[in-house]
Amino acid sequence: EIVKLWPQQKDKLMKQIGSSFEVLNNALSHERDVWMHNDLDSWIRYNPCFPGVIDAINHSECDIYIISTKEKKYITKILEVNGVDPKKVPEDRIFALGSGTKIQILKTLLNQYPAETTIHFVEDFYPMLEEASISLLGENVKYYLASWGYNTQEDRDRAEIHPFMTVIDLPTFVNRMQ
Repeated sequence: EIVKLWPQQKDKLMKQIGSSFEVLNNALSHERDVWMHNDLDSWIRYNPCFPGVIDAINHSECDIYIISTKEKKYITKILEVNGVDPKKVPEDRIFALGSGTKIQILKTLLNQYPAETTIHFVEDFYPMLEEASISLLGENVKYYLASWGYNTQEDRDRAEIHPFMTVIDLPTFVNRMQ
């Protein structure tokens, strides 16, 4: 129920506590920085990579991009400590908080590659996939809802019947990456 009510409740809660997204995000970023500085091993344990993903990235023949709402410094640290080959995901292929919307980034990537290139967009947030599939209608993008991510059974059920989406589980994702 909280997932359904979140869009309406988020702004109300922000007003109640007298803060903004930017202030809370900066506070969270500061706390993450302190945690990483004081106890990197613990921070990494709480930010694990899913089983098989690192090997899949390191053995992939595809150009891999990461589009995330996290800050770039956290993404690069997670990749580094987990042994991702930096040549497989160079920093210029990591789009993080402040890089633009995921749809804007996908449009940029579509313009960087020949028209016949297919972009495979794997996302764990159903509303983002739905928005992208509408905004980029007709573009050469395949949309995958990561079943292991931040989504509900209802999201997965909706994606199953969506004409442009495929629900993908972790083992299938790992196999397709290699």
